[in-house]
Amino acid sequence: YQYPAAFLAEGEKAQGEPGNRVSVEFSTYKTGVFTYQPEAGLYLVEEYGEPYIDGDTGEQVGVTNLVVVQTACRNTGDRLGHITVDLDGEGTGYFACGGQAIEIAWSKDAPYGQLRYYDLGGSPLSFGVGRTYVVIVPLDCDISFS
Repeated sequence: YQYPAAFLAEGEKAQGEPGNRVSVEFSTYKTGVFTYQPEAGLYLVEEYGEPYIDGDTGEQVGVTNLVVVQTACRNTGDRLGHITVDLDGEGTGYFACGGQAIEIAWSKDAPYGQLRYYDLGGSPLSFGVGRTYVVIVPLDCDISFS
């Protein structure tokens, strides 16, 4: 298994607009909030208005990179509320790292292919070294940055 990814060099900063607090409305009842903590270099994760706690460590989850993938999501109409998520082809979204956020493009060329992420100029994204949180949301999802 290989996943070619580019990473920021040590000491290199992510580029973009201010993205110290990113709010993503996952659904009508759940919003994820990612608040950048510069001293740790991490986005601390909250959901349902509370810190998102790692069950193994008991600590609030913190991530270096946040990727928001926007795509078509449809209810299947079954009694269990299942949805289909269209991840074939390409689309747009957002990337946040180091308190900076940019709009991105994503693509996946085969059903079992890998998601690939690019800036809007077509260059592959460079991730910060660390954990990455990928959020897949509907096209009409409310996303805000401050």
